[in-house]
Amino acid sequence: MEEQRYFNQGDVVELRQDIGNKPQMIVERVERVEMRGNVEKSRLLGIRCIWFDKNFTLQKHTFNTKDLKFCEG
Repeated sequence: MEEQRYFNQGDVVELRQDIGNKPQMIVERVERVEMRGNVEKSRLLGIRCIWFDKNFTLQKHTFNTKDLKFCEG
């Protein structure tokens, strides 16, 4: 069984998939939604990441935790 990954705001991550020119991204926030009727429980929607593309344009996208890994080094 694969170990659980917990990402926090400010972590440097990248995509798990082996694709060319994958960017290093910064976790902007962990997106959650509160469950109706239960204040203590929330549901994880995804990890919101930001990065700059080749044209130095800021990009934002929400990823599943299974698609991300911590950058090494």
